[in-house]
Amino acid sequence: MPEHCAAYCCANRRTIANRGRGITFHKFPKDKDMRKKWEVALSRERFTASESSLQLPGSPPKNLQIDFKAKQGHEYSKDHREFALTLHLHGPKAYKYHRETTNLPLPHPHTLQRWLCSVDGKPGLNKMMLERRCHEDQAKYGCVALMLDAMAIRKHVQYNPHNQSMSGFVDMGDGNNETDVATEALVFMVVGLQGHWKAPIAYYLTKSLSPETQRVLLSHALEELDARGIRVVSVTMDGHASNVTMCNQLGCELKGNPQEPLQTSFPHPSTGDKVFVMMDACHMLKLARNMLQTSRICSYEYLGIM
Repeated sequence: MPEHCAAYCCANRRTIANRGRGITFHKFPKDKDMRKKWEVALSRERFTASESSLQLPGSPPKNLQIDFKAKQGHEYSKDHREFALTLHLHGPKAYKYHRETTNLPLPHPHTLQRWLCSVDGKPGLNKMMLERRCHEDQAKYGCVALMLDAMAIRKHVQYNPHNQSMSGFVDMGDGNNETDVATEALVFMVVGLQGHWKAPIAYYLTKSLSPETQRVLLSHALEELDARGIRVVSVTMDGHASNVTMCNQLGCELKGNPQEPLQTSFPHPSTGDKVFVMMDACHMLKLARNMLQTSRICSYEYLGIM
């Protein structure tokens, strides 16, 4: 009885340990037409199945090109890189298992990190991400919600060997050289309304960003998304004063007469459709708690639950 799998690049054997993991072996079908299909799916030249040939269920089909070059020093092709990066993204432990136990000469995780460092990740709008999304499923990626937030970063300047420049200064993605050290990072991210996915599309290194400049950046992001067939339904942000001022400049009325209804939408800069503004609920609850505590309307012991 054979003890090996006949599939290409499969090193599994008929052992008790593999059977305990749910790996089972099956003989090739006796039907000639069905057996021929199995032989073609193996992607092995001049292979003919015998009565004792075995194959694992779910072995790599012919259309999955995973013939990595085992010789050291060879460059991996684009398909090989995408396969390795995707496999490591889905599970580093599974990637390590396949690299150590199978005949797939997968690159070392340090090599994957070097590949990712070579991706253009400079501040500004990531057009590579937008181009990739616009060529995918329109039903899944065509309708999104845009989120933006500013976070504090440590002041630090260091040399970047990839682009041979100093990083850590204010950078708005326009190529202008600034001398001020950045203290904040403004990040834009889109979240799919159809399907569970999200992707950052832009970030800017800033020091003190005015509402006018932030409005220009938001309008530019909306225009670039619309140019690629991606419709933005809402914009989510925290209740910072600069964000409220920016929304009012876009056409909202978030600080009007308390007796008048709020205007929580503004026209899209390209299409004119309504884009609704949604303040982050968690941040708004914190602002309400701080207001009650500062105004001494409610004692701190009752605010502890908030």
